[in-house]
Amino acid sequence: MSADQVLRCATVKVLFNFTYEELAFHIVDSQSLRWFCRIGIAQEGFQKSALNSNIKRISDAAWELINRDLLGYAKDQGIEKGRKVRTDCTCMESNIHPPTDSTLL
Repeated sequence: MSADQVLRCATVKVLFNFTYEELAFHIVDSQSLRWFCRIGIAQEGFQKSALNSNIKRISDAAWELINRDLLGYAKDQGIEKGRKVRTDCTCMESNIHPPTDSTLL
């Protein structure tokens, strides 16, 4: 896999919240995903183990640089100013007691 293909496959995985098995299936199954991931018509696609090992090799520092480049592009295009972080966090209080024996674990 080329670096471009690895990054594109990682983007698809995060975008659609796929497991590696689902990612491998959908990349082989979908012509638009094959095109986006730069997989030719004659190529077979990638196994889930190849996707897993290659995507996990992208370091945290590399993801940080990618995010900074994307934010810089968004600022230049007027899409996003980058002043706010949008997160979705829903916390609810519940009546769950700590486990008292191994059957509750």
